[in-house]
Amino acid sequence: MENLVIKHYPYGENYISKWDIKKKADSLLYAALGTSDLTVKVNIYSTLYKQAEEDKQYKKAVGYLKKYTAVIDSVRDELKSTEIRELQLKYDKSITLRQNAEIRMNWYLTIAIGFLIVIALISLYFYSLKIYRKQKGKELSQQKQGSIKLQERIDVLQTMVEESENLHSLEREEALNKIIDLQNEKGEKDTRIKQLETMFRAKDISVSSADAEALQTFLRITEQKEYTPAANRDNLHHWLDITHQNFAIRLNDKYPSLTGREKDICYLTALGLPLDTVAQLLNVQPRSIERYISRICEKFGFSKGSKESFIDFIMAYAHNRYKHT
Repeated sequence: MENLVIKHYPYGENYISKWDIKKKADSLLYAALGTSDLTVKVNIYSTLYKQAEEDKQYKKAVGYLKKYTAVIDSVRDELKSTEIRELQLKYDKSITLRQNAEIRMNWYLTIAIGFLIVIALISLYFYSLKIYRKQKGKELSQQKQGSIKLQERIDVLQTMVEESENLHSLEREEALNKIIDLQNEKGEKDTRIKQLETMFRAKDISVSSADAEALQTFLRITEQKEYTPAANRDNLHHWLDITHQNFAIRLNDKYPSLTGREKDICYLTALGLPLDTVAQLLNVQPRSIERYISRICEKFGFSKGSKESFIDFIMAYAHNRYKHT
């Protein structure tokens, strides 16, 4: 025991040798190789390679070099994958933007096409309406012309029956039947005319088309001294109704046997026109007017059919002052 030699370390009990430090460093490096970070692995294999080369452990150095190269390749592959992913993301983004742009463009195009279709449909509707109104306007004009011609034929027959004293009873009966047929035909046309006229009312809602036409007829009679019985009689009838308390309606209701020519004389006289002017408007001689007045007074029930009594009656009746029953 006395000869036992105890070896003392110059650094005390806590002294750690160089080899211990190296071992601990190597163990830490090997532990670090478990990381998933390829960059860290590259640095570790590079360090191990250099240490093995310094220690002349060439076999280990070659092994570390191989692993170093393999990790480098993995890093390169990962970088490529990252670049590819970034490129793919950029590509996908560009595709998405392009698709969105196409969707917006298609949406705008759809709206524009829809708007054009709506405009086209509206234009087509108004064009069709214009054509329809034009056709109905043409039909209305034709119906009015037909009604006027029928009235002219009725007036001719009535005048023939009234003024001709040489007609046989059979001829007179045939003429009267023909007048009735023509009046029925004219009534159908007049009904169609009223239906068509509803489509062509005056723009001013306070004045109907019938009132406007009646006013025009009155002005032609009083200012231009123009009157066509077949064409203007109904308008004059309407004018007297709205200006003289339904004069024409009252007169026809009370005396339904009045002929067209007899109505013309009553209507024109109700306007305050002299009998000479009435004869001029009807294109007949004053003596013919006197004969018509005589027949009218008979239908009125007058014992004496003078012109004066006729005029007095018409003017009183026009102002709704006549009390005779």
